[in-house]
Amino acid sequence: MASVPPLPRRTRGSRRAQLPGAQGRGRRRLARLRTASAGVAAAAVLVAGAGASLAAAPTVTPAPSELAVVKALTAALSLTHLPQTLTPTLQQLTDDPYAQEGTITYVNPSCDPYTYPSEASDPKPCWWGATKKTDPVLAIWGDSFVGNWMPALDAAAKSLGYRVAVFEFKGCFTAFTPSSTEPGFGQDLVAACNTWHTTLPAAVLRLHPKVLIAANGTPVYRVTSAAWLQGMQLAFHKLNPKGTSTEILIGTGVHLNSPAPQCLSANMSSVQACTLTYTSTSETEQGFSRDAMVASHIPHVHLMTTYQWVCRNDACPVVVGHLIVYADWQHLTIAYSAYLSHVFYESLRSILVPARTAAAGTG
Repeated sequence: MASVPPLPRRTRGSRRAQLPGAQGRGRRRLARLRTASAGVAAAAVLVAGAGASLAAAPTVTPAPSELAVVKALTAALSLTHLPQTLTPTLQQLTDDPYAQEGTITYVNPSCDPYTYPSEASDPKPCWWGATKKTDPVLAIWGDSFVGNWMPALDAAAKSLGYRVAVFEFKGCFTAFTPSSTEPGFGQDLVAACNTWHTTLPAAVLRLHPKVLIAANGTPVYRVTSAAWLQGMQLAFHKLNPKGTSTEILIGTGVHLNSPAPQCLSANMSSVQACTLTYTSTSETEQGFSRDAMVASHIPHVHLMTTYQWVCRNDACPVVVGHLIVYADWQHLTIAYSAYLSHVFYESLRSILVPARTAAAGTG
């Protein structure tokens, strides 16, 4: 396999990475997610269904452009004291962080075998986006990072006229490559994940999706680049065997050194202590480069990068304006995802409108 290509159009900084013990940190994350999710799974915050857009989200004004996001990120990196008004509040995140993130709020247990592993044998989607039965289907699959983008994708899909079928399995590889046990992801979930990889294609193909999106947050240390590429190739082939769906990969995000709410609570007068910085050899950059590798090696896959919406010059703040970016150590708050809904829409539209036009021209 060719070597991983350098990430295009990036400005590499000289800041030192703050990523000690990546493997142990990843295991602790999964353990915390497993423990917390079990208690929240049946709670009333589990809201999903067509027509209930942003049900758990506060009122957030979307950024009007990517330039506006860049300016907000730049200003965020100069912030010293925690703003008095925050969305969501630290208290909300302390009381129930999972009510503030899309991976729980937008995905019912019935759509995520993580909560009920037996459901891996018969995947069922949650529905968002446009509501007409005649609207084309956009299917998204992957791990808990699917939820990161659901508030933004729901709004974008409504504007673009797509129904969104959501298939999420927290902790399960997005790539169709065998999973492995981790603290919080035991053998029962590994078996369910491997089953899900075999049953998901039929569930997706029944929907005849016009668009197929992969979302992923798996740290690079968990699987080799060669195995990841092979697994992504297999996934897109199985889910789109005739090549009739537009294929998109949403770029991965970052994994903080510690959960944002706890870090901010301990550093109210030194907010930059919570900012993640990284270098060209860090785990964060390797994740971005892996995305680029997949997009360059699999024909017709469009890469929607997302790092430019959360990081600036290799630094990723946890507070932007009055918005807290992360509900924990890796998942976006619903509020910040909603803030990015317009730039997400523009990025998605730049892929889908030409694809739809081309399809109409050959029909």
